[in-house]
Amino acid sequence: MLVKKVLIDRTDRLYQMPPDVLDFARPLLGKPLLSGMEMIDLGSFNWPVPFEHDPKTVSASFKAASPEKIANLKESLADWLTEYHGTRHISRREIFLGNGISSLVWLTALTFVDTGDLALVPSLGVPLYRKAVTAVGGIPVPYPLSSRHQWLPDVEKMSSRVGKVARVLFLNSPHNPTGVELDEQTLRALVETASRENTLLVNDACYQSIPARKPLSLLSVDGGRKVGLELYSFAYLLGLPPIPFGFAVGHRHLIAGLEAAAGVLPPYVPEAFVDLAIQGLRSFPSKSLQDVRRQITSAAAASQSLLEHLGLERTSSAAIPFLWTRIPRRRNSVTFARQLLKRYHLLVAPGTEFGDIGQGFIRLSLTASLEKYAEAVRRVSGRRTLTRPQGRE
Repeated sequence: MLVKKVLIDRTDRLYQMPPDVLDFARPLLGKPLLSGMEMIDLGSFNWPVPFEHDPKTVSASFKAASPEKIANLKESLADWLTEYHGTRHISRREIFLGNGISSLVWLTALTFVDTGDLALVPSLGVPLYRKAVTAVGGIPVPYPLSSRHQWLPDVEKMSSRVGKVARVLFLNSPHNPTGVELDEQTLRALVETASRENTLLVNDACYQSIPARKPLSLLSVDGGRKVGLELYSFAYLLGLPPIPFGFAVGHRHLIAGLEAAAGVLPPYVPEAFVDLAIQGLRSFPSKSLQDVRRQITSAAAASQSLLEHLGLERTSSAAIPFLWTRIPRRRNSVTFARQLLKRYHLLVAPGTEFGDIGQGFIRLSLTASLEKYAEAVRRVSGRRTLTRPQGRE
């Protein structure tokens, strides 16, 4: 009997997934752009804290952490969060330990979004939230974020008919790519809306400790812990190496839901991760975190000359490891990014990769070194810039 090749198509949800932020450049990256010139990556995020370890202790430190060590970390974390956010005491039962931020977002969607459920996602934001909702069979519905409202959510529109039937609302504060932080008035309004409409708030707070000035937390707003979850990365919060280790904080019945879903594929937590997290809590803000803050601030300053040569307008602060910039006369973001890649071999992220409303913007990474920004300036200053005479497009 001749066995034929089985042709099974991928699920429809895979075709609905939004592209990754730098997918636009894949067709170009394999081609020679400028002879003998390396690409300068100003678009990717590369956490600048090295992972240092003693090879003699690797096998022991990466064994699974004991329940006692996990409980000890939760206790230390609960005390630290209570003091850091100035809120009422947070208990161990209000903390879930898991993998990195991306995994926590996916687990949250798996836990609280059923097939056909609507979930509100930022109209300008990383594709992660849309991907997670789509993967579990939900329907991602963008809510408005625009420069006219300083990139803050329009709470009144979110209380519309769509908002009344949404199961989950994803937030991101400080926001990637704009760096905007939700203020107390907006957070209070969101908590009131979520409580009235029986909607879960999920705030991705992975860059919360990047600014030296502490951003407002969902946990510190009255009622926030009853209707919301806040997601963190130990690495970005404490200035640790880029380990895939994070946590969620919220009401104990929400945490119990995450634990039940995680039982399908339990996260692996090595002893080394627990030890690093406890050390980071004790030394906060650590030298490595302060070094990261200085690097981001320095990169933002070094980028100014590049922005001037390219005619870009800076529209964000260094509250996150990215810089959100406006293109002259709102030119097409992908076209502009491709021209940078072809002419100068510079890789940046087009604004439209974060949503259609990002048209006319690009995002630069502030984790790129000062040397890369200096070399980028040398390249563009010796060639014709990408701006065009007024009135032409």
